[in-house]
Amino acid sequence: MKSNTEIFGRSLFGIQDGIDCGKVVELIINIEKKCAQYIILDKGRGVCGYEVLPLAKVSGIGKDIITTLKSKECKLLWENEEALLLGMTSVNLPGTPVFSNKGNIVGNILEFFINEKTGVIEKLVLDNGAQVDAESILTITKDKVFTFDGDLTAEEEPEPISEPAPEPPRADPVAEEEEEDENDAPRIDIPAAAEPEAAQISIEVEKSEEPDNKPEPEPAPVAYPVRSGGDGHFHDQSQSRLEHIIGCEIIRDVRYKSGAILAREGDIVTEELIRKVKDAGKGKLIELIQNVRK
Repeated sequence: MKSNTEIFGRSLFGIQDGIDCGKVVELIINIEKKCAQYIILDKGRGVCGYEVLPLAKVSGIGKDIITTLKSKECKLLWENEEALLLGMTSVNLPGTPVFSNKGNIVGNILEFFINEKTGVIEKLVLDNGAQVDAESILTITKDKVFTFDGDLTAEEEPEPISEPAPEPPRADPVAEEEEEDENDAPRIDIPAAAEPEAAQISIEVEKSEEPDNKPEPEPAPVAYPVRSGGDGHFHDQSQSRLEHIIGCEIIRDVRYKSGAILAREGDIVTEELIRKVKDAGKGKLIELIQNVRK
């Protein structure tokens, strides 16, 4: 388990060629699966020169550097459509407010931890010292995190102490003897030990009559590994890049795989057109970005 502070700012090196792939500036996190899928690398060429590497390709996250087997696994962000689209919904976790399922704010995220192999978010540390584990995270959105109320580990209410049930009154043997002398009649005494046994049998019978297959309460939904933890610059830029092309003129036709025109040369880019191109298939959004006059 690694924290964002152990990842951001570290350099990534290819083991086979020793090439410096740049410094890790942020993580692209799938907010539906609650896991990190890509690391963002900065080589000093600005946002347009950012490269991405799938977290699954990371060999190790050490105290000094991060390693991958092959440096050529790093690709330009704008050439990786999956990373680009995930980056548009990914958010920067540190500073994000955490709310309970009852609508009360419980703190802001100070640090988060992920499984370095799967990328799953395993723990959130809040600015008030509270911690939220993965099972307690209900939903992650672009600007909020929702969690179970009362499942934080910072403060736990003590369990109520149950008092023992009072014992049933016992018969007074002296009173029984006096009553027998007064009646002067033969009687059969039932041993005192027999009464608790009878009571025990009665209780067991009553319990046995209760159905064993009581419906158990349904478990609360568990979310699976979000603003990710850097300075948020990448997420702002990735969103604004698409907003930037709205109103631009298309300089070359963008076509469906069948050959039909998806976006015509001379048309103006709109939000509706961007959604249409995104739904058209892999690679079409990148093709649109590359064929507009800015």
